[in-house]
Amino acid sequence: MYIKIYCSIHNFFIHNICTHYLGIDMPSHGSLTKAGKVRNATPKIPAKPKKNLPPRRRNWRNYRRRILYAELQQPRARRR
Repeated sequence: MYIKIYCSIHNFFIHNICTHYLGIDMPSHGSLTKAGKVRNATPKIPAKPKKNLPPRRRNWRNYRRRILYAELQQPRARRR
């Protein structure tokens, strides 16, 4: 049984309190016997391998390339 109670300020909140104290259960969205059937029926697809390095390794690689190895090379002329 489902009773609608209309109140001026907090419709949903007061409706839930009133139905709780009256002992009226809220209707569910679909039966629980059907829960999870679509997900279980879907075929499992293996994950694709990642193309990028993790950020820590990528940052360390960029640091070596831009800072450490750049200092070992000859200094370039400044751009104007």
